[in-house]
Amino acid sequence: MNIELSRNILRWLSQQGVRSLCLCPGGRNAPLVAQLEQTQGFEVFSFYDERSAAFFALGRSRRDQEPVAVFTTSGTAVSETLNAVIEAHYSKTPLVIVSADRPPFLRGTGAPQTIEQVGIFGEYVENVFDLTPDSIVDLSWSRQRPLHINLCFDEPLIDENIENLHVETQSHHISEKSEFEVPEEFTKPLIVLSGMNDNESKAVESALQSWRGPIFAECLSGLKSSEKLKNQLVKCGDPIIRRWLKRGEFDSVIRIGDVPLGRFWRDLDKRNFPVLSLSSKPFSGLKEGFLKLMDLAGLSEESISCEERKWFSWQGEDQEFFNQSQKLLSLFPESEVALIHQLSQQIEGAVFLGNSMPVRVWDLVVRDFAGPLYASRGANGIDGQVSTAFGFSKKDQTMNILLGDLTTLYDFSGFWPSQTLKEQGHRARLFVINNGGGQIFSRLFASPLFLNSHNLQFKALADMWGWSYQRWDGSEDLKAAPSEMEMVEVVPHPQQSHDFWQEFDSQWLQ
Repeated sequence: MNIELSRNILRWLSQQGVRSLCLCPGGRNAPLVAQLEQTQGFEVFSFYDERSAAFFALGRSRRDQEPVAVFTTSGTAVSETLNAVIEAHYSKTPLVIVSADRPPFLRGTGAPQTIEQVGIFGEYVENVFDLTPDSIVDLSWSRQRPLHINLCFDEPLIDENIENLHVETQSHHISEKSEFEVPEEFTKPLIVLSGMNDNESKAVESALQSWRGPIFAECLSGLKSSEKLKNQLVKCGDPIIRRWLKRGEFDSVIRIGDVPLGRFWRDLDKRNFPVLSLSSKPFSGLKEGFLKLMDLAGLSEESISCEERKWFSWQGEDQEFFNQSQKLLSLFPESEVALIHQLSQQIEGAVFLGNSMPVRVWDLVVRDFAGPLYASRGANGIDGQVSTAFGFSKKDQTMNILLGDLTTLYDFSGFWPSQTLKEQGHRARLFVINNGGGQIFSRLFASPLFLNSHNLQFKALADMWGWSYQRWDGSEDLKAAPSEMEMVEVVPHPQQSHDFWQEFDSQWLQ
């Protein structure tokens, strides 16, 4: 019965579009492991750490826009996936946690590796199915949110002969036509483009070709260097948007995509500003504002109705501020901001941007990077970033991972899948910005307790995983990209970083 339930779950997963599985083997999920070993049709990655497995699955699911499943044993192994499930909830990622459990009659007894697994993910999953070997596997799921499947296995765990099984994954996504009309009261709207996937970016770019007002495209929109929209794109981004907001240069905001990462977004809340969000995710990101759920990949040039409006003359001031920011990069070439800008000009392939400073700085100063950009901006946490980045990795392009030092330290086990990916021919470069702690807080709080200061260096970590290594401070060009895996320890000049931000704040945040 245990083996039969395992076969049925594997069949069901393939019917839901699952192609990749992240396996964390243990004693209680032995029936699943045994049947999976005799099953063809899935790509299987093995992990010793459930947290890393779940974040890797998160990245892979977002890369392929398909569900990915994580198999865990019983007990606290299940709880290790909670953070990734939370991120999946806020990023609308179809992550499936398939946990093994001991029989229901052992719940609440304190028996070894028995915890209350049902309901452990709370509101962060669409549903939880608690199944025993005599359950009928006929589960309902939208494939729009995380899901928890809990399998109760009694002993003997391997209770019948294991048959060979072949599964064929079914595809489900079909874009629906989306239409939108600008509200009449939005007389001088600013369009803000935030996080989107590739299909959404292409559709939105086409839909906005006839728009004549200012468009602020964050880096994660994939449209910051769009040729089709270049005459309408704001170059300077968040700081100048905040200045225009103070002056009342626009009277409303139309957000297309995910919740924006810029500080200006929080300023809108303070002003009760008219905001209309068009998104595939059910989060407004504001206490006020209207959210219209739609399939952004279904937008077309005819989808957005736009009557003639009179916007303010914004291009001259935007260009002036852009020129000033370029001068700051030249004045402080070894600052953290300048080094990130230099990196963007020397790397090729895809880029995963870590939370806290990397994604914000990249959005501030990088305009012309052509490769795909990824980040985890659902819950905005720094956990699981190495693992998630490897989930996004593809064999046909180098994955450049740009993380802070504390973020890298926070996901030590995230390096585990690099071994398998290296064998498969993947290439990755992990750029660790080692500024001695959480320096993002140095601009916010006077107390050094916020920084978690350290004197650690990262070469030993690269050696441990068999990666090549280089230390880089911007004094010369990066060495050529390796054929496999490399760690680049990026070391900014502390005083230049301090001086850059001091000068930046005095010029821009007036």
